[in-house]
Amino acid sequence: MQISEVQPKTSIAKSRSANRIDKEVFIIRDAELADCAEIVRIWREGCMISAGIQPPPLDRALEAFSRRLRSFKDQSRLWVAEADGTVLGWQALSLGGGSQIVPTGMSSTYVDPSCQAKGIGRELLKHAQEESPAMELWCLLGWVKADNSPSINLVRSLGWKLVGRFSSKTRGRPEYDWYAYDVPPI
Repeated sequence: MQISEVQPKTSIAKSRSANRIDKEVFIIRDAELADCAEIVRIWREGCMISAGIQPPPLDRALEAFSRRLRSFKDQSRLWVAEADGTVLGWQALSLGGGSQIVPTGMSSTYVDPSCQAKGIGRELLKHAQEESPAMELWCLLGWVKADNSPSINLVRSLGWKLVGRFSSKTRGRPEYDWYAYDVPPI
């Protein structure tokens, strides 16, 4: 798919937007089951590269994401950034992580390593923030590896606040910072 110019963001109901990165245009759209293999590939690479964690075996990861995509609108939302039919990154909001009193979504943003530092992650995260009021969420939560300066700068620039640190150094794993975003009311 080739989009020749930037199009304005469309309504939440359509859940599609077009964005420009380095003279390339990409869209953000609802993920489909057909995107599962690329979503898992990007997630596994992100786990190994930035988090230093060995992800679950490929078959288990594919099944978990397939299940997530099948329950898509019930318990979570998952979007992909795509250009010319190629998935560049993805963004998920999973319901939960808070309480019934404070409806909360857990945020996950992953970008293909070859596409990082081009604004894709920023647009995906902004998209989730824009969609969250329609999901009746009051708060978004997400964790960032404590030494991942680009991701920390990104979430802070979009209004996320540091709320804590999860330390698993005793298990030989990296430290993670927890960030929260206060969703503005509609």
